[in-house]
Amino acid sequence: MAEVFPCGLLEALVVVGASEDSLSEYLRAQAAAGGNSALRQHPEPVILNILAPPFVAKEAAAAPRLATAPPLQRSAGFTRSQKRRSFRKPKSSRLSMSGGGPEAGGLGGGGGASHTLPVSVPRELDFNGLPSLCFPEGLRVQSEEEEASFHYLVFTDMSGKRTHGVVLTHSRRMQDTGLLPGASNGSLRRPGQRRLGRPGKSPYLPYAICVISKSPYYTVLRDCLSCLLMELQSTKDSLFEDRIADFAATLALVPCPPPGVLHVSLMLRPLQMILTPPSEPGEPAIDVDLRLPFLCFSPSQVLQILTCLLTERRVVLLAPELSLLTPLAESLLHLLRPLSWRHAYAPVLSAGMLDFLEAPTVFLMGCHSRHLSTVDRVEDLVLVNVSTRRILASQADALIDVPNAPGAAQQHFLCSVEALNLHYDLAGLSRSAGGSLAEARERRRLWQQSLHAELRRAALRYVVDLFRDVNQHLSYEHRVFNSDEFLKSQELMDLPFYTKVLETDMFKCFLKDRLSRKMDAFSRLEQLTRSHAHRLKHEMVDAPRKLTVGEVASKSQQLNRRVAISMPNLREPHAQNQYFWRDSSVRSASATCETDGARGDMRRCEPPPTFCLPPFPSRPQHGPAVASYYGECAEKLTLAINFTQTGAQVSGISSAPAAPAPPPPPPPPAAPGREWRARGDSSALLAPYRYLRGCVYAAAGRPVDALAEFASLARCDVAVLPRAAAAELLAALSDEERRQAERRPELRRLLQELSAVVATRSVAAATLWRQESEERVKNFALPSKHLQEEEFVRCVQESGIVREEGTIRRLFQALTLSQQKQVDPDTFAAFYQAWKETEQETLDLDLPPGVVERLECSECVYKVSASVKTSMGQGRLAMTQRRLFLLAEGKNTYLEVGVFRDIQEVDSVAVTSIFPPKIAALRIRTTSRRDEPFVANLKTERDLWQLIVQEMWLGKRMADHHKDPQYLQQAATNVLLMDAVVQCLHSPKAIFAASRLAYFTYEYKNVSQTIPIMTSETLRHKINPSAGLPAPEAVDALLYTPGVQFPGDDRDEQAHGTLWCAVGSGRITAFNATSWVIEQHCIQAGRARVSCMLGVERKQVWVGSVDSTVYILDMQSLSCNKQLSEHRDQITDMALSRPDRRLSQVISSSLNGQVVVWDVATLQVHSQFQIPDCKSLLSIQLIEGSLWCCLGHSVLQTRLDGHRLFSVTAEGPLQLFSCFTVFPERQQLWTASSRRGELLVWSTASGAGESAGESDAVALAGCTAVSCMLRVKEQVWVGGVGEAHGRSSVGKLYVVDTPRASVERELLAHSLAPVRCLCSVEDRYVLSGSGKEDGKVAIWQVI
Repeated sequence: MAEVFPCGLLEALVVVGASEDSLSEYLRAQAAAGGNSALRQHPEPVILNILAPPFVAKEAAAAPRLATAPPLQRSAGFTRSQKRRSFRKPKSSRLSMSGGGPEAGGLGGGGGASHTLPVSVPRELDFNGLPSLCFPEGLRVQSEEEEASFHYLVFTDMSGKRTHGVVLTHSRRMQDTGLLPGASNGSLRRPGQRRLGRPGKSPYLPYAICVISKSPYYTVLRDCLSCLLMELQSTKDSLFEDRIADFAATLALVPCPPPGVLHVSLMLRPLQMILTPPSEPGEPAIDVDLRLPFLCFSPSQVLQILTCLLTERRVVLLAPELSLLTPLAESLLHLLRPLSWRHAYAPVLSAGMLDFLEAPTVFLMGCHSRHLSTVDRVEDLVLVNVSTRRILASQADALIDVPNAPGAAQQHFLCSVEALNLHYDLAGLSRSAGGSLAEARERRRLWQQSLHAELRRAALRYVVDLFRDVNQHLSYEHRVFNSDEFLKSQELMDLPFYTKVLETDMFKCFLKDRLSRKMDAFSRLEQLTRSHAHRLKHEMVDAPRKLTVGEVASKSQQLNRRVAISMPNLREPHAQNQYFWRDSSVRSASATCETDGARGDMRRCEPPPTFCLPPFPSRPQHGPAVASYYGECAEKLTLAINFTQTGAQVSGISSAPAAPAPPPPPPPPAAPGREWRARGDSSALLAPYRYLRGCVYAAAGRPVDALAEFASLARCDVAVLPRAAAAELLAALSDEERRQAERRPELRRLLQELSAVVATRSVAAATLWRQESEERVKNFALPSKHLQEEEFVRCVQESGIVREEGTIRRLFQALTLSQQKQVDPDTFAAFYQAWKETEQETLDLDLPPGVVERLECSECVYKVSASVKTSMGQGRLAMTQRRLFLLAEGKNTYLEVGVFRDIQEVDSVAVTSIFPPKIAALRIRTTSRRDEPFVANLKTERDLWQLIVQEMWLGKRMADHHKDPQYLQQAATNVLLMDAVVQCLHSPKAIFAASRLAYFTYEYKNVSQTIPIMTSETLRHKINPSAGLPAPEAVDALLYTPGVQFPGDDRDEQAHGTLWCAVGSGRITAFNATSWVIEQHCIQAGRARVSCMLGVERKQVWVGSVDSTVYILDMQSLSCNKQLSEHRDQITDMALSRPDRRLSQVISSSLNGQVVVWDVATLQVHSQFQIPDCKSLLSIQLIEGSLWCCLGHSVLQTRLDGHRLFSVTAEGPLQLFSCFTVFPERQQLWTASSRRGELLVWSTASGAGESAGESDAVALAGCTAVSCMLRVKEQVWVGGVGEAHGRSSVGKLYVVDTPRASVERELLAHSLAPVRCLCSVEDRYVLSGSGKEDGKVAIWQVI
């Protein structure tokens, strides 16, 4: 067996101390100086021993093996030829790794057994600088024993990977270690010379034990070393090395928990330690006290330090205790998540490494505060001094010059932090002291985790407030960020901050995640704290960046508050409850704790689910003992998995009672419910349980079983899958093990993926540059060459002006009206400048309060004229997307001209004046003022205003006509484009060129807009799930799920339903089913087309894909982290079954005729069968316990075991069935064909196993093919394609009255594309999704 966990706690254990040569030299110098203790020469620390897993070889599984490594001077397994990471820069004189020491190994070379087995040191580690880091202030022989101390290290390699270390420094008598020369070796003391220190006592020699781990579990490793220290103090000298080796071997038996909710508990007497899992994949675990920055500095100073890190200054931490440096630095970096620090990072520097501070690069380093005078001589440093609680610049006793972050974000953060109680003693004054040390430790740990959650929430909200607007300036298709426009959208006083932040590496990595649409904690909180007005604005992705009237009013109020220099009261109800917080994921690692938000007082803490490791073997280097330990681990994990699955089956997804705190050590045998429990979704615990069991199997020498466990993670949480460890397991399989793995069907897909990973490792380095270039974030720049049409489309999309290809191509035609079909750089630059000037003109418009009160909050001002004479007086004509109004000159009052819905006529006229010639004017007639039209003497602006008013007027009419608000938004975009084109061309043909962009004016005049009365009465609304995409995408599937209140959702409002729309390559868009506003763009479910969706338990959406995978989307976290891959062909349909009230099942079908029944609770296959002679299984329906299947050539009724009950066969190739629906109460089967425009009604009254006879036909006038059917009450809604208005591919809907078998309504659903799918909303509305040419969803009223 391998005895190495794929993700274990221990990476290596290193013992550092004085070598015998340097110690002998030191003693000789002391002897020569007559025992002068002030001698400055001290022994130099070296590595004495390295211990690293595995500690039991495969061939020694049944026999004990000495696991301690020989001293480095004798180690053949640790040579300088190995590739390692350097912790300090190389120097000419480096530590000798292979010679110069006694033959006997050990801490001091005092007589030990010789070793012949080489130590297995991790190849990526380099220990050259470790001795000086273990003794940052030097190794000093003391006359008095010093108290043991700890400090913490972080090592960063060139690729940014970090390794973490905890160092225990302890002293032992030189007499006890055998290092003080005696008579047997020839005494170094002259007769009558006294010893070092007090008479009769030998001096104390310090040594360090450094535990190195890939995971940052500083507190846990410190507690483990504390247990080792208590054991070493009572250990005999002969067993000293064995105790350290056993300790290292014991830590090697501890697996680290995966991201999720499951904690791992281990027991080292007398302490019980808990490993907290990371909150999300890719995030580090938090095992430091996040209060440290706020205990050492004020909250405003913490913000100042965070600003220094955000702007990537060269920061140096100084503390009176080395143990403060790393926890403080780690806490600061945790507060900046999801932004990550990738620069040089060394929280602890030794006295000999202070020259690192002169490196001409960005870094975060730390050292002892006694070196302040030395550090202060280095230029351009930010000195964060814990001793003086000050943040200063080096070489000047002055405050640092750091730009201030936006005030609103700072104020919200300060208010949130100041409301917390950071002192445990104050929080626990009303609590009992507890009955044991274990209970007190557990209570404090739970309180600390709850406080950490609040601090992380406040810090994350701070980051969200800083970078909320970044998404509005991204071009996802071309991976472009328009930094100039982002800076222009910020407040003037915030520009110095953002100017520096945008140039940092942290921000560039952050941009990569945003452009990849990463659904992390930032994305979820940004979405959940988005105001309703911002949601409306965010829905119109192609909308110009305009401030709404509500935002203008809010901005004015903020300005008034700043002028008054008053802090906003963020604790007011309207401010505090404006946003809500929902658990960011099912992977919430913090304990559930009830606290008072104002005081932070702890009331009741509920411990998180915890898995207790079994007792460690007394001989952790003994093969059989270790095998028995792994067996017990696997048994407990199996029991936990079975309990979780059984509990979920019995109680569904309801929460179990609160679990009590872990018992004090030694832990008694506990029922499974005391150590773990399913909280909410059982897969939140199944994933970490299976992950841990896979790690145990891998360490126990069962790689095939380990791969099977890792494969099962796809059903629980695919994000937890350790792909690198699984690939290593696959590469290490023997031929027999590989054949065994290939015979297991559940491993087929995982083996395919991992084999590709292993096969591409050799070419990974060659393709790395290509991947980096694809992921690189580009900044928008104006073109420097002539642009053809396709290049022009790409450049406009990158600029963020417009994304829709059709509009951009019309813009290209407008700009190339009198030229060759290409746009020169000067024309593009002039157009871009004109576009930005029109945006800025309306942004700078100062609307009086009286005008703001008359407008709606969602309105934006798009165009303002110069001061002109009108029939209402002198003033400026202004236009929003809803109305025209006049800003009266002098009075600055609001005079409404009319809303676009009421406009009847727009004409250009010439007004007679006393001075010739006549004045060009615009006349507008409205329904409210038919006899008194509005006339404005716009002069040279008349033609442009006529063009844009007509476009907005007709766009509004078409929007009302088609009940599609997207038309109005597109008209507003066309208006701004026309304005910019006229400004940049400066030619007589500018108006004619701009008219090319008047899309709705052309459509209204040249295309029939006639909509049948029946269609207009039934149609309620249209939405666009392809918003934000360059071109429309076909709506592949629709699903409505009713509202549900999630745990932790504190909103008082009623939970609303959600509409899920699948478009494109696995993209799903979520709409609020009450306001029809987009809630979430681009939820990715694989990369292939979605074929069907199904709502399960009101908490999940099962998504069937043509890549033969079922993706499970969690409604709360909006992530697809579960996959079911039992099918071998594309998924075609799914149905929900409830055999009883406590058990839910999902039935899925694939094109090859395979039907699989899944248990919802366990995600295991309950049963499956194959439909014989099936070439295409198109759809299924579960009706009264039997399964109805559409096979194209027939419709089949079967039991869930595959037994045939009834069938209907098509009469010929023109009658191939495309869809069906069943009316069991009338014993009728309704079928439709994809090649004929009619419905067939069959009787199902035949006996079991028989076929139906003749059918009745229901003709669908004007229909050539039927694509989908949906039963709604006593109606059948039929979607298909037909002819209308001279077009052959028009989407049609037919509402059929089933009792009379007649068509009630014929609806013109989509004029540009056929109907592809239908969905019912509680039998009150029917939604129809169209093809690629239209890409919209129509909402119909059920009458």
